[in-house]
Amino acid sequence: MEELTSAASVRHAAGDDAAVLPSSNRFDEYGAVVALTERLFPGPVDVQREQDPEIQGHSYFDLNVVAEGALEDILSRDTQWHRELARLALHSPNIYCLNIDVQVSE
Repeated sequence: MEELTSAASVRHAAGDDAAVLPSSNRFDEYGAVVALTERLFPGPVDVQREQDPEIQGHSYFDLNVVAEGALEDILSRDTQWHRELARLALHSPNIYCLNIDVQVSE
């Protein structure tokens, strides 16, 4: 697992992404996916580049967030993230994985 860092609340890659993203146009896609994640899950977004243990040479981005609130709301935001990801990352949605640390409030 490779941790990626930045000065923003998002920790993300700034150099080796070309190995993951097929073209320079994908950098805009990456930024849009991170922005989507920040919008739906306020707070820090920890992004790490992972290597797929089953597919040699395939890597992807893990976007790790903490979500507090009612479970129904968190599930709704998760569903919305996946719907919007499908529109943002038309050619490569499989290089993004959302991991939610759920903090349910009663």
